Amino acid sequence: MRSKIHVVKRPYPAFKSFDELFTKGLNHFIGSDVVSSVLPPVNVLETDEGFDLSLVAPGFVKEDFNLTVKKDELTIEAIVTEEKVDEKVKYNRREFRKQSFKRTFRLDHLINSEAILAAYENGILKLTLPKKEEAKAINKEIKVM
Repeated sequence: MRSKIHVVKRPYPAFKSFDELFTKGLNHFIGSDVVSSVLPPVNVLETDEGFDLSLVAPGFVKEDFNLTVKKDELTIEAIVTEEKVDEKVKYNRREFRKQSFKRTFRLDHLINSEAILAAYENGILKLTLPKKEEAKAINKEIKVM
């Protein structure tokens, strides 16, 4: 039996300001490349034992992440407080910074949410989502008599 993990898409995201509605909101609805720069990309690999989820989020520390499971949804969130800008430092160009994000995934009922593990290393958050025993693939050799 094949299990699935689904990305939960919110039809109308919440915005902090009127300006953010136009900078992020329109991109949410038209699906431009700007949206992909706001949400970190994710790879999900299914194995016989469960799922391996990798989320690319460089520049964070493990304390920045908040992972929760509520009912059948796994939420991965990183909240970044505003960086203090040194007035003496003058950038010629500044293109990158950490951004807060929140991604939600719908978990299949065959995933053991009690045993989910997470680790953050080299800018990648890795989660192991094991399947319940009854969902694991049975691999055994059958002898012919």
